[in-house]
Amino acid sequence: MAGHSKFKNIQFRKGAQDKKRSKLFSKLAREITRILRAPDMADRLVQMGVDRILFAVDWPYVENRPGTEWMERLSLSREDKEKILNGNAKRLLKM
Repeated sequence: MAGHSKFKNIQFRKGAQDKKRSKLFSKLAREITRILRAPDMADRLVQMGVDRILFAVDWPYVENRPGTEWMERLSLSREDKEKILNGNAKRLLKM
């Protein structure tokens, strides 16, 4: 096939897939951020079940301090905070 390149076709399809994924990721990130900023976050955490939540920050892209300060401000019991901060991850990773 003169003048056609398989690489160009693959590159075009990959670009389209990446664009769709990027839009989906952005939408999910906005929704998660909106939920986490809600004043009733502690209630939502309890509804989901603190056994299903892991705490994480995007260091080095985002500083650790704001995330840990946010976690400290939540009105959860010490045991629930321990689960979210490290207990659930240890259980999940069998550590």
